[in-house]
Amino acid sequence: TVVSQVILKADDELRYPSSGELKSITEFLQTGEQRVRIAQ
Repeated sequence: TVVSQVILKADDELRYPSSGELKSITEFLQTGEQRVRIAQ
């Protein structure tokens, strides 16, 4: 998922996620309900 990819990339580079990466996590979490509805 987007969340695990962002965290793993930042971890590999020994840094915290950037503000842009954190924004992509936020957007992913905000659209979760929509993804669940589509999957049903």
